[in-house]
Amino acid sequence: MKTIFSILSLALIFSACNPPEDNSAKEAFERNSQTVLAYLSDWQSESLDYDKYFAENAYYRPTAIGTPDSLSIENMKEEDKMGWAALDFQMPENIQFLPGVNAETKEMDGSVRYYGDWTISWAATEDSEAGSVVVKVYDSFDFDENGKIAFVQTYGDWGGIAKHMMKNAEVEAEALDEESEDSEEEME
Repeated sequence: MKTIFSILSLALIFSACNPPEDNSAKEAFERNSQTVLAYLSDWQSESLDYDKYFAENAYYRPTAIGTPDSLSIENMKEEDKMGWAALDFQMPENIQFLPGVNAETKEMDGSVRYYGDWTISWAATEDSEAGSVVVKVYDSFDFDENGKIAFVQTYGDWGGIAKHMMKNAEVEAEALDEESEDSEEEME
């Protein structure tokens, strides 16, 4: 009996010496994932309250060719307005968020990443038909100590959308030219 009591006593002593597991990064990731989901939903619906989501000194790093190294939130607001005016965005369904890590320690740090297929569509104009494309996107979000987004970067072929739209407009313009030429020939 003394042996069992000794073993139990030693087990209690060793377990008491181990510090409790630190789940703060995992908990921050869970909270921040909900923030990103709400942000993406509000962004998609074009009803974004930037102050709700972004830290005062937050910035956005675009990754498209020819874009600046970073944009302030004020610049981002202008970019968003232009994008919303021309395009409609449908966020991916059932986004699976991934925990980010600190670049130096490789430990979870509460940041959030995701990969997703965004559907981008546009209305018909006098020069082109309505259309849509699917853009594969990778976004990463870093947060400040108050749980607000401090840094965002996006990887996706955003330039490909414009190229696709221009290509479709050119094809449609060529078709209109051919129709016009056919009409002129019929009139002769």
